[in-house]
Amino acid sequence: MNEMGRLPCGDFRVANRFSAAIPPIVPVIRFDAPLIFTNVERFKRAIRHEIHTLSRVYVSAPEKIPLGDEVEREKKEEKEEKEAPWEVVILDCSTWVYTDSMGIEAVKELILEMLTKRTLILFSEVRSAVLVQYRKAGLFDVASEDQFYPTIAFALNAAERVLANGTKFVEAAGLTDKMRRCSLRSTDS
Repeated sequence: MNEMGRLPCGDFRVANRFSAAIPPIVPVIRFDAPLIFTNVERFKRAIRHEIHTLSRVYVSAPEKIPLGDEVEREKKEEKEEKEAPWEVVILDCSTWVYTDSMGIEAVKELILEMLTKRTLILFSEVRSAVLVQYRKAGLFDVASEDQFYPTIAFALNAAERVLANGTKFVEAAGLTDKMRRCSLRSTDS
């Protein structure tokens, strides 16, 4: 897993290999291998680690609510969850020439898991053959086309919109409904 940085010419390269690389507004990471069964667990661990170490951390002390007032507590927690900012991670998928079924399932799992944590994964530079695989395998049952961009620059523009108003972006992309449908399916099984 490599973090990407923007060079003065506008290209994106592995940040630790170029001293002139400037970190973008959100993490842009590249997994330098096709996403297949042999490296799915490593991929998921690396993504979770990257998201866990995001530079912006929002922690607030819980407000003291008297015991017995569970309804008030639940309302407060729900309100805080809705107001919490969205995080964004961009995956540079330019090295993914193929993804097998386990790789597709890993992507689905991470998309849903991160949405519940108010983190949106945006995908850049996904090859058309891989996108065809994703469509056929039902990835767009959990993901939105608004999460896929032809270049890192386009994905960064979307990331700015998410950071400005993540809830609006997620709702416009239809992800709220997809999350709800997927959580209903998982409770039915």
